[in-house]
Amino acid sequence: MDERALGFLKKLLDSPGPSGFESAPARLWREEAKSFAAVTTDIAGNSVATLNPKGSPKVMLAGHLHHGP
Repeated sequence: MDERALGFLKKLLDSPGPSGFESAPARLWREEAKSFAAVTTDIAGNSVATLNPKGSPKVMLAGHLHHGP
């Protein structure tokens, strides 16, 4: 893992985001994703990063932000 990616990962893991209040780590993720993808957020706070929207085949990677003990 390169230094930039490692720095982002550490910053994301250090960002407080208890269940139901994940806006800080979500904001960090969106800012990072904007460096390589088109990012949108819906009214529920879900974020989507899209790369090559006309590409084939379509692939989806899903994740969940949770800061636990």
